[in-house]
Amino acid sequence: MAPTNSLLYKNFQKHPAALIESTEGIYLNTSDGRKILDATSGAAVACLGYDNKDVQKAVVEQLAAEGLADFC
Repeated sequence: MAPTNSLLYKNFQKHPAALIESTEGIYLNTSDGRKILDATSGAAVACLGYDNKDVQKAVVEQLAAEGLADFC
């Protein structure tokens, strides 16, 4: 059982964590209606955003191209 006298426990009771329901570009949309800038990703990842169609297309094209090398 979690201790009920800790500061962290009390804060979670007062302000329960919202669930991420969806993403849009560089934003996270929460279950309680907030739109939050995702500042937890690395700089390159954050600036590209989620579900970026240009990035998806480039990855598919590169994977289909000949000459893909494995450096492991």
